Amino acid sequence: MSSDMNKADEMHREREALRSQAMGRSVMLFVTLASIGDAVMTTDSEGVITFVNPMAEALTGWSLADAVGTEVEEVIKLIDEATGEPLPNPIREALRTLSKVELPPDSVLIRKDGVHIPIDDSGAPILGGADELLGAILVFRDITDRKRAERVIKFRSELDRMAARISTAFITSPVTEVDARVDEALDSTGNFFGADRAYVFLYDQTDTEMTCTHEWRSDGVVALRGNTVPTAIVPYWTELISQRHYVRVSSIEDIPKHAKQERALWGLRERESFVAVPMSQEDRVIGFIGLDAIHEPKPWPEETINMLYLLGNVFASAMGRRDALTKLEAARAREVEIGSRIQQSLLLSTPPLASGDFLISALTIPSRGIDGDFYDFLLHPDRSLDIIFGDVMGKGVPAALLSAGAKTEFLRSLSHLLVSSARGRIPQPEDIVNGVHSVLTPQLLSLDSFVTLTYARFDPQARKVSLVDCGNTRLIRCSRDTGKLEHLSGLNLPLGFDSLEIYSQVTFDFSPGDLFVLYSDGVTEARNASGGMFGRERLEEVILRISEFDPEAFVNAVRDAVTEFVGSESLSDDLTCVAIRVVPEAPETVKTEADVVVIRSSLDHLGAVRSFLRGFCVARSSCGLTDHELNLVELAVNEVASNIMRHAYHGDPTRTISIRIAKDDSTVRIRLTHSGDPFAAPGKVPVPRVGGPREGGFGLFIISQAVDKVDYGQDDEGNQYIELTKSCGLG
Repeated sequence: MSSDMNKADEMHREREALRSQAMGRSVMLFVTLASIGDAVMTTDSEGVITFVNPMAEALTGWSLADAVGTEVEEVIKLIDEATGEPLPNPIREALRTLSKVELPPDSVLIRKDGVHIPIDDSGAPILGGADELLGAILVFRDITDRKRAERVIKFRSELDRMAARISTAFITSPVTEVDARVDEALDSTGNFFGADRAYVFLYDQTDTEMTCTHEWRSDGVVALRGNTVPTAIVPYWTELISQRHYVRVSSIEDIPKHAKQERALWGLRERESFVAVPMSQEDRVIGFIGLDAIHEPKPWPEETINMLYLLGNVFASAMGRRDALTKLEAARAREVEIGSRIQQSLLLSTPPLASGDFLISALTIPSRGIDGDFYDFLLHPDRSLDIIFGDVMGKGVPAALLSAGAKTEFLRSLSHLLVSSARGRIPQPEDIVNGVHSVLTPQLLSLDSFVTLTYARFDPQARKVSLVDCGNTRLIRCSRDTGKLEHLSGLNLPLGFDSLEIYSQVTFDFSPGDLFVLYSDGVTEARNASGGMFGRERLEEVILRISEFDPEAFVNAVRDAVTEFVGSESLSDDLTCVAIRVVPEAPETVKTEADVVVIRSSLDHLGAVRSFLRGFCVARSSCGLTDHELNLVELAVNEVASNIMRHAYHGDPTRTISIRIAKDDSTVRIRLTHSGDPFAAPGKVPVPRVGGPREGGFGLFIISQAVDKVDYGQDDEGNQYIELTKSCGLG
């Protein structure tokens, strides 16, 4: 009996000891869970909360008393931060799967008061002996600070990438694309910072006006681009910018009370907030770059301001390079223009208008620089025509000066030979060239230069052309009778090759109506983008296709063919072409009446016009025009008819022109009627530039000076007419 009681006491003591140990462990566990830095929550096997530590109380907003006995879904409500969609409850998943459950990285806990807290957590089942499910535990923590740090790192990383991308775009792009790069940068910046508008304003040279030159804006935002406003409208902000300070305004409190105009403007509330930073080039502020928030205010943090300063520096630098290049190109263009004018005046003579034996047209398209092409026309008393057509090796001013010297030397040689010849006999081309050669070649040899040249004399009475070929491109003859091309050339070297060279001429026959073509190597050697040359064959094709047209239409066709082949009107070498048409014998007109003549639209028929006009006046002794006045009228009629052929009919020789002459007591009227494009009546015709081309206004000036009145109109049948009126001396 005593033994049994002793055993019972011993067992009781052991149970009390075990209970005491268990309670100690429970207390220890409770204290540990209560003091741990993470939030801890436990549930039973049914998902009913049995414990929350103080950190869990703070994160969930549920006290221990309120949470215990509550379903876990009531306390732990999780959503995806990006989508807002609900997430599975980790306690419930741990109880279901009997395994540890990790939450997705963007999990957000909705606290009892509705505040969203980003958390990181994991849930796990609590298993007893024999893997008995006792409940589950959830350990979670507030990662707001970590998320904020991650966002800052991501923001700065993306900002650095954007800045690098924009800077690289400006570095690698040509300065001609600066405006496009600025617009792209404003687009990227405005979207990145969530602005509604990004823009650049530039000041004028006096800093009194500013113009929005570049802009990006979101949909529905009013455009500013192109707007110009006085800087005095915002004097305080303008002063800040001029002192290289930024302007940041989110409310009226950001504007000092003495900035009355700015405060008044802010009252209009055209935007909720804005920020602007200066753009500077060297010692001058040239404008500013800014961002606007139209719909809701933005604080514009320091990162925004720093980025705008960076962009402002990039923009200002790129614009400075562009403006400097533009000024340099403009200066170069002015130099080329001046050089081209000098070249046109000194080296390229105007074809003679007074020759009744030849129709001549010359065309030169200057290249990007000044070249050595030159030509001259000399009309002799015996009606023969000399054409000097040459090119000095090289480019630029030196070549142009040598060309001017060579041209002058030819005129000096001709004058010297005329003076020394018996009875003023016109010297032969070979004598003229040899005279120039004796003077010019030693100088060219010392300068290591040379001149290629064609000296051609056209004799309309003998119907022969005498040619001295000094290594130039060949003279091309297109026979009107056969339609075939012939390349005429001699055997001499260029001037400046050999001081012992003796130059001789070769002679060829020609017929009325034949076309001769002189051209520079800038025609045949013009290259397209792939490096191919225009070549002589293409030139021959143009000659055969346009040979029936007048010389002016022909040289224009050569120009069009070359520029179309090259793909640009900017050429690397001067394009020079001279066309000479031998005037054919006067053809029969299509129809003749007493005071009316109808001719074909071909320059070959101009002789018939002159004969008709002179015949009309001779047949009427009371015409009243003196010989000088009649010559002026002939010149005006000839010019009008030529203009109709070239511009109204565009060189088409199959069209017709009706010419009617009428006279009353005091005037003679000549009406030229055509069915081509109408002419706009010119205003006051200015005096053309000396040495300029006929296209520069010589034709209109000649007409205006030759007659008293010029009328443009349309007859009852819809045809266009130009009527010339000349007062008579007789009553």
